[in-house]
Amino acid sequence: PSPPPAPWPKTPIHPRKAMSMFNLFKPSPQQVKVNEATDTHNLDDDWKAYLQISDEIRIAPDGGKKILKAILKNAQNKDQRVACFALTLLGSCVANDDIGRFHDVVATEETMS
Repeated sequence: PSPPPAPWPKTPIHPRKAMSMFNLFKPSPQQVKVNEATDTHNLDDDWKAYLQISDEIRIAPDGGKKILKAILKNAQNKDQRVACFALTLLGSCVANDDIGRFHDVVATEETMS
């Protein structure tokens, strides 16, 4: 009888490719900042972090799409404190958007659906 097939590919996986597979589960830098600003252990709104995120939106080349995605993810959190902090952060970002770019990102059909 022939030997059973090998459980792994015969050619080894390049280390960089293996590391990139682990990075699939690593949160984006925007998500990390939003998580810190909306952490359930915060006693109150972290306005300093909210304003820093608002400033990042102003200079973001994508108009803040990645940050909005991170905020909306936290707004759907099961923990009510995180969800409330995320909605306050969203309001702060919209209120501090003096150019109107973030308004346009928030008002897209993709975001509203």
